[in-house]
Amino acid sequence: MLEEDSLIYSKEDRKPERAQIRSMPLKKRLQYFFQYYALYVLAAVIIISVAALLLYHYLKPPEVISLYAAVYNQAWSEEGKADLERLLRERAGIDEDANVYIDDSFFDGQQGLDKLQVYLANKQVDLVVASKEDFKTLAGYGFFKDLEQVPDIPAACREKLIGARGYLDTDEISLDDHETGQGEELFYGMELEKNPWNQAEGQRGQGIVVSIAAEAPNEGNAVSFMEILAEGK
Repeated sequence: MLEEDSLIYSKEDRKPERAQIRSMPLKKRLQYFFQYYALYVLAAVIIISVAALLLYHYLKPPEVISLYAAVYNQAWSEEGKADLERLLRERAGIDEDANVYIDDSFFDGQQGLDKLQVYLANKQVDLVVASKEDFKTLAGYGFFKDLEQVPDIPAACREKLIGARGYLDTDEISLDDHETGQGEELFYGMELEKNPWNQAEGQRGQGIVVSIAAEAPNEGNAVSFMEILAEGK
């Protein structure tokens, strides 16, 4: 409800509202519109912004990921990751619009392990790179695919296959019991003697193991990436 001393209905002047608005100085006219219409304008802007955001979310094309490599408990140089991405795009013919991720944010410890487990469960990861010790631990959780069952593994990669005990899937044993590595020993990884991509110079001479995720969505590109790593380029 308008107050008696408002700009429109002042006691001194009972002109019609439209006439009073026209007779106001510009400053008071702007003050009037701000006073009575600002909330409506703000509400309209918020509604339009939310609607536009929802529309963009549902209509935007889905992200195309051609490879997601999780580098576990290591920090790789940005230059090394860029070179590997370039080689993979050339080797596998991956379009520039498709995304290639070499993600080295999976650090050691429970938090990093939980993050990796979530990504693997959501079928977001194609390939995991880890030290030999970490590889055996991760293989024991049942994270990896038996590479002997993967078609088109190049001979150069098959020569470097390494085994580890996998996860024993029974009712008596669960991941929460930490009873991992109780399953059959299978070739879950490809071992490389050196790691030239690690930015920590003291770790470049240490070996790494490359594995394909059990539910890898881009298995073919993962194989191509393994071949590039095996070549040490």
